[in-house]
Formats: sequence, structure tokens, C-alpha cells
Amino acid sequence: MDGGDPYRASFKWMMPVVVLAVMFSGCGEDAHKTDSTEVPSLIVVSPHQDDETIMAGGMLYWAAHDGATKVDIIYVTAGDASGRAGPCREESEEEKKRKVIELREEETREACRVLGIAPSQIHFLRHPDQGLVETSRLSYGLRVDELTEAGEQAVAHVVDLLPRLVPQNAASLLVITASFWDGHPDHRTTYQAARAAAEVVRIQRGIPVTILHAIVHDDIPFPICCPGDLFWPNNGPHLVHAALF
Repeated sequence: MDGGDPYRASFKWMMPVVVLAVMFSGCGEDAHKTDSTEVPSLIVVSPHQDDETIMAGGMLYWAAHDGATKVDIIYVTAGDASGRAGPCREESEEEKKRKVIELREEETREACRVLGIAPSQIHFLRHPDQGLVETSRLSYGLRVDELTEAGEQAVAHVVDLLPRLVPQNAASLLVITASFWDGHPDHRTTYQAARAAAEVVRIQRGIPVTILHAIVHDDIPFPICCPGDLFWPNNGPHLVHAALF
């Protein structure tokens, strides 16, 4: 069994990304608010199109209608692994994936419209669904993932984008994302990306930063999605506070 803190070991490789992001952030044109009124910022970093509602639908609706909070949602993967592989109406796999991505993004925009979130607040990064982790091992009950090149690019993409979405007059930042305890590799990678990006904001801006992370897929050997009620007293995914900062 490995010694030390397995999460910190998995986070070490991200520190150069954080350092570079801090050094070069702020370059280029700033399209954020510049007035003196301070506002809270809420950013949901979602692995797939639907996880934002599972993890934070109520919070997103509340924040979108409170008249003060700046809300953004980042979708890390394209969701293109949805459905079964194989022929469908004689279409190629590439064409099927293209249509799946198009459909899921259309459904996401409609769901966000119901929540009160405009298309300009939605950010699709389109990294490969189920293509972010090469290998995974258990250490002290925590999965330590080795990312693929696509996974590393996804983390870097979030680290670059998220700080730019925080307005210059932000009083605080709340990040809601997937959990590093999640059984799905895309969700764990999304947590790593959100954590690294939040660290950039904390270092660069000096504002209070809070992360909430939700388990959507429990890491148990059963073909069940979202069985959080088996382990947690509340209904649905278990939303927990990570006191990181």
C-alpha cells in the first residue's frame, strides 16, 4: 500500500498547470464587469450534459434568479459516449457521435433555459467522453488516476477558462463540481480540473473560494447509476463541502 496522501500525490502533477495559469492569466481583452459593485460568482463544472442538474439544479435556479450572482456552467466532455456502439440506420460511428453531441447540447440549452441560464453562460469544451483516464488504482480507498493526453488537455482547458469567467468585481467564488470520490473517471478528472482552476482564482484574486462536490456514481461493483441513497441520508447525490481554502 502506498504511503502518504493519495489525493495530494494525484494533485502534484497539476501544480505546474496552476503556476503557469496564474502567471499568464489576465492577458488579453477583459470582457467581464468592471463596475465597483461586488457580486458573487457561481461556476458549475460538469463532466457531462445532465450532471449540472443532478448536482446543482436547485442552486442554479436560485442563483439565476437572485438578481446578483453571475452564473456559468462548464461542460468538460462532449457526452459522445452516450448510447451503444454499432450500426444505427447505416450511419458511421463518427456521424452517430456528431448527432449525439448535437442532441445533448440542444437538450442542455433547453434545460438551462428552464433554470434561467442564457446560452452565453454555457460553455461546451467537448473533450472525449470516457477518454480522460488511462489507468486507475486504489490507494487508501481513493482512486489515483493516470490521465490520458486528452485528460491533461481537459484539465488545462478548465484551468484556463474558469478564472476568466470570474468577474473582476467578484466578491466570492462558489464552484460546484463532481467528486474525487466518484466512481466515474470523467467525474474524478473534472474534480481535479475544477480544484486546480479554483486554486488559480484563490491565488490570483485573493477572494474567498469554496468548492462543493457531489457524488453521482458511487464506486461500487454494481451496474447502478446514482445509488447515493444507499450510503447517504439525503435523497440524490451527496453534496459535501471540501474545506480546501
